[in-house]
Amino acid sequence: MTRRVSIPFAAGLLALALTSALSAAAAAQPAGEYRGSFDDTGGRPVPVLLHIDAGRAIGDAAGSIRFQEPWACGFDLQVAGVQGEVATYSFTRAGAGRCTPYTQGYARIQPDGLGIDVQLLKKDNSAGPRIFLSPVTRGN
Repeated sequence: MTRRVSIPFAAGLLALALTSALSAAAAAQPAGEYRGSFDDTGGRPVPVLLHIDAGRAIGDAAGSIRFQEPWACGFDLQVAGVQGEVATYSFTRAGAGRCTPYTQGYARIQPDGLGIDVQLLKKDNSAGPRIFLSPVTRGN
């Protein structure tokens, strides 16, 4: 005996599966404002400001990352993928100055204790700085 599944029922199951997958991806993405710093190759601290919008899907604009002096540059972010707790964001637009090597690069971001760990990667997948960022709250 063959069981038939109605098209509306099958479409409903597909929609539920897609919604669950998107919800899981959105849940894995951090959201909000973060800040921290890293030391550049000359040993100078480079303050970093990161803004990530909540609930973005793959391909959506998702915020920005800005590097203060001495780098003085930054990128807009686009969701590239989410795998487990790691969210990947592509850098959009061309980067100026010290950001030039990261043009068409990306950042891998994952939770780390009370903040997030950000790994910058260049277009050729070579690693740049790894940065710990803390959430921005009133008073910090």
